[in-house]
Amino acid sequence: MMSKKILTELMRSYLDYDQNQKYTLPNFIPVSKPNCPIVPKEDTWERVSDPNRLMKKFNFNSFDEMAEFLDEVLKYQEDVKHHGRISIDYRDITVEVYTHDINDITELDLEYASALDQIRQDVEYFRYSHGDES
Repeated sequence: MMSKKILTELMRSYLDYDQNQKYTLPNFIPVSKPNCPIVPKEDTWERVSDPNRLMKKFNFNSFDEMAEFLDEVLKYQEDVKHHGRISIDYRDITVEVYTHDINDITELDLEYASALDQIRQDVEYFRYSHGDES
């Protein structure tokens, strides 16, 4: 019983939460400025059927940028042991992913899609921050 009492005392502010109390963001958080680092996430992956899968076309400004992205995607796939179908057309890469065991989209595929979006963002940021905007 001793530990339950201590836990209750530690959690009192949480347990006594007043739903009518209003909480606001501090004034120093620039949520309305155009340079705000928080950007709403867009789901830009298309859902296609036969079988159900996620698909997205990535466009690149240069061959080098495309190659960096592809290299990172291949490393990611090997790390997680989940592989998508990758098609290359000049400076465009189209990726399709689904879980083959059930011929449908699963949490693995959603995580894969999110990871590829992050890889794309990282490659773009790295190239931009190092002065290579070609």
